[in-house]
Amino acid sequence: MSAVALGRFLARRMAAAGVDPNGTLTVEAVRGRFVPYRSCRGELDLATKAEYDLALLAMLNEPELVEVLDAGLREAVGRELTSPEPELAVLDGFAACMVGLGPALGGRRRPGVARRPNSSERPAAAAEAGVEAPGDAAAEAGAEEPGSEDATEAAACRACGAELPRNREARFCPYCGADQETPRCAACGEELEADWRYCPACGRAAER
Repeated sequence: MSAVALGRFLARRMAAAGVDPNGTLTVEAVRGRFVPYRSCRGELDLATKAEYDLALLAMLNEPELVEVLDAGLREAVGRELTSPEPELAVLDGFAACMVGLGPALGGRRRPGVARRPNSSERPAAAAEAGVEAPGDAAAEAGAEEPGSEDATEAAACRACGAELPRNREARFCPYCGADQETPRCAACGEELEADWRYCPACGRAAER
């Protein structure tokens, strides 16, 4: 499966959820809500989990598809793609980092996210994943830098991906009502993802 196919799947899921294509999502929302392996493996005809891992990392490594707003995450993804067996574990430490759709998927070009000069500079693993070079027209569509726009990105809801208010602390999402605090296991304190039913560390059922 190519990174482009996964990116298009992400854009469709965001549109279905009513998320602004110019908005931002956390890495956790992308991986856990919009393009989790269990949801896209059938539609995208994924042969293995490893194929999904590689395509997701390659998608995050291509700013025309998904713009990663954290330089540390961009570097970590690039390093992981050069390893013999790339794994999504590299994303665990960047769950709260913000990303957004790139110009090739209908998003705006954001300040501070550099466009890769040419496809020959991509890591070999990304090329093997089938990352396609977006056309010049897609690149030109987002070439203008915003002038007066606020460069500070708003946080996104853990559940629906909608942008949270910038001028106040949002304990709950004003759109879907989801609690924004990271859920934890009542028994061992392990961090849980919103849709997990059991703790991966101790096996206790998650409290709702």
